[in-house]
Amino acid sequence: MIKAGAPGGTGGFALMVVILVMLISSFLASQLIMLVRTDMKIATNNKERIVGRMLAEGGINLALFRLLDRPGIDYEEKLGGAGFLGGRIYETVLSTGKIEYYAVSESGKIDLNRASIDLIREFLVFKGLEPEEVDIVIDSLLDWRDNDDLHRINGAERDYYQGLENPYIPRNGRIEDPAEFFLIRGTEPLRGKFDPYAVFTVDNNSSKININELSPEMLDFVVGGNEEFAERFREEQELAPHGRLTRARLKAITGDVSLNNQMIESTNVSRYYSIVAHGYPGDLVPENVESEDDGADGSTEQRPATRIRVLVNIVKGLQYHSWREQYV
Repeated sequence: MIKAGAPGGTGGFALMVVILVMLISSFLASQLIMLVRTDMKIATNNKERIVGRMLAEGGINLALFRLLDRPGIDYEEKLGGAGFLGGRIYETVLSTGKIEYYAVSESGKIDLNRASIDLIREFLVFKGLEPEEVDIVIDSLLDWRDNDDLHRINGAERDYYQGLENPYIPRNGRIEDPAEFFLIRGTEPLRGKFDPYAVFTVDNNSSKININELSPEMLDFVVGGNEEFAERFREEQELAPHGRLTRARLKAITGDVSLNNQMIESTNVSRYYSIVAHGYPGDLVPENVESEDDGADGSTEQRPATRIRVLVNIVKGLQYHSWREQYV
């Protein structure tokens, strides 16, 4: 004999099972979709990084081609102009993305071993350090370079660096890498605000800076951060004979003589050159790339790029001294 209500009870249980199965299936399907989308995004990012790196390497080779082979006028016009000016950013757009590159002699940077203290002081003030902070950096830099353990009034020696949370030993000798600057006491407020390799060097045989071999960061320093002066500098450099400006013309542009005694107008071929190239992957146009990352105000953001910075010696053939890659 069948009890009343049994069929109805069985049907309700079956309905609950079906609903539960559907919920589990929907959850698993959504997780699968998310996993596939994540894998596709990772694959796309990897592809873009590879393309960006290849584009950046292409920029390095373009700069080397123009530095070493010195191509004829027809080729130079196709590559961005009849001259190849130190520190000027050149741009090439391809179907796979955009290349930006420049080459600049190390003679246009501040040598951490040879530059005058006044020049280094001017740069620290330009970067916003207070007078007492500047004194700490200057004295600590001198202590870092000397070979004793006697610190100056505002300086630091081994005992200071050994007392840090992550201790290390100061150089106590000639600085061998521009990045050492950020190991020196008092430089903490400047970390992340500029690339030491774009401003400092250890390969400038002069204590002064060559105004015709200024990196974009060094030009910004020389013109006091004035973008109008920087643009005018590049324009006049293009029009100057052999792309060489004089200190008098620089003074006329900026109206400032504070750095005049710290600069030279050397026309000699330098031994060491820095080449910096950025590779921007994707279907790009030279200006304001329209993308899904557009801001609410209509502004656009530059896509991530691969940056390669190399230091080369071009006097005797070609010698690579450093190669640094960064995803920016």
